[in-house]
Amino acid sequence: MVGVDTCQTVTQVAGAVTRAVAQPYAIDGLDIRIGISCGSALFPDDSTNIADLVRLADLRMYDSKMRKKAAATRSEMAWLTTPQTDAKP
Repeated sequence: MVGVDTCQTVTQVAGAVTRAVAQPYAIDGLDIRIGISCGSALFPDDSTNIADLVRLADLRMYDSKMRKKAAATRSEMAWLTTPQTDAKP
């Protein structure tokens, strides 16, 4: 992104894009939700070499994806190990 000069700005923009994409999409009467993972590298702070910047942004995207997957797994495991009660009147 041209004109972005701080990591905080990149994080804010990535968060806004992530939230926008996460909104449900109505397709054939179904609410469909998708998610994205973002990765970034800042010139010249992270590198001045374009190939290195792309590689670092890619690595950060995969790190984000793995952290989301790990959080989802922890959430599923918590649900599976929580005793369920019958709500019969």
